[in-house]
Amino acid sequence: MAHSKEAKLNKAVGAAEILKSQMADIFADDHDLLQDTLEGETDLFEMVDQALWQMANDKQLIEGIKIILGEASQRKSRIEKRYSLLLAAVLNACQVAETKKIERPLATVSVSATKRKLVISDETLIPDNYWQPQDPKLDKKSLDLDVRDAEKNGRVIPGAGLDNGGEQVNIRFK
Repeated sequence: MAHSKEAKLNKAVGAAEILKSQMADIFADDHDLLQDTLEGETDLFEMVDQALWQMANDKQLIEGIKIILGEASQRKSRIEKRYSLLLAAVLNACQVAETKKIERPLATVSVSATKRKLVISDETLIPDNYWQPQDPKLDKKSLDLDVRDAEKNGRVIPGAGLDNGGEQVNIRFK
């Protein structure tokens, strides 16, 4: 019976040493946390308690970070929308003022033409060679190139053309 208790104790000490070593590896980048967590702990159960305490703390941090990230994501969306609206407002102001460039201390605003975009008016009229074999899917990239080429050469590809283009505003912060 004494032999059994001694074997159990040796296993517990060995397990504690293994846990201590693994935790040292896990906390290697945070020496203070390692020292606070493991200082003076030699008993397996105390070390498991320390690991469980840290896991409970980490779980709370993970949940808190999830909440913060969710809120940050919503905030990011709101800010991106506001940025787009402000960009459109600046473009509109430049168009109304009929100016292509405004130099300010914070940034230079310039208005330039955008590339004309492909407009599909009637897919049923577009020739078969622009459709990619599979479930029918229009090869817009190839069609776009050919519509541009056709327009330059006075030809028309049925069912497709180019829009009138537009303007975009570019802001270069200094």
